[in-house]
Amino acid sequence: MKDRDADLAGRLVETFEGAVRVARFGGRMVAKAVAQRAGAPSDLIAVVLPEDEVTAKDVQARLTEQLADLPFHVFVFIDEVGLAPPDEVRELVRVLRVVADLPRTTYVLAFDRVRVEQVLGGSDRARGRAYLEKIVDVSYDVPSPSAGDLRAMLLASTREALAGARIAPRGTRSDDLSARLEAAVMPFVTSPRDVGRYVRSLPSAIGL
Repeated sequence: MKDRDADLAGRLVETFEGAVRVARFGGRMVAKAVAQRAGAPSDLIAVVLPEDEVTAKDVQARLTEQLADLPFHVFVFIDEVGLAPPDEVRELVRVLRVVADLPRTTYVLAFDRVRVEQVLGGSDRARGRAYLEKIVDVSYDVPSPSAGDLRAMLLASTREALAGARIAPRGTRSDDLSARLEAAVMPFVTSPRDVGRYVRSLPSAIGL
């Protein structure tokens, strides 16, 4: 990426932050507050007299104008949406509704569909699903890993962590490690994230 494009991308990030804050606070914000609190570049968001007000639609219109001329496409990755507190999930969805239609931008979300639908719909999951479908254009379900894959991942990651701590089981000890992981850890492992949490705890546990 050329220096000019890199600089523009950096300024766009700041401007996106401004748009998000306008969307979060809703209603209207004073133009001076947009510049000070969001750090929006003056050449991307027109800031006029301090008394004048800027709405989310104003910011969106300015962003639309700037993004339309970009020589590259902007991808925004948002991970672990479903792990956030309910209020933050709902807030994120509200913000996405404001910025989702911007040109040359694509948002890639990773989330637990059931969890997010429950958060958005409250007691009515179907209502949450309908609301989510208005935000997400295309969705793909990631298949759950098999028990065999998780078992292999757990064993390999544990051995790597032990080797890093200069503890390398060999021979019968290596077989014993596999049996102990199978009996004590595998019952609690349902995803690669669980394996990661366990392995990250090993250095401090070994130190103790």
